[in-house]
Amino acid sequence: MSRSNSHAPYFYRTKSKISGVCAYLADKMDWDVTVIRLVTLLGFFVAPVFSVVSYFVTAWLIPKRSS
Repeated sequence: MSRSNSHAPYFYRTKSKISGVCAYLADKMDWDVTVIRLVTLLGFFVAPVFSVVSYFVTAWLIPKRSS
């Protein structure tokens, strides 16, 4: 199922738990957000430094709503 780009960037903030990274990735890859969160949690245990750095870099790169 293809998704249109009609979602506003703040869509990820409304479905987010922390910074919207998992919701953003789930929407872009058309996966369930729970699966992405579980993979992210697993990544924090397997490679914590890489996971934390990549999480914050992704959070910084997610498009924000302009004021």
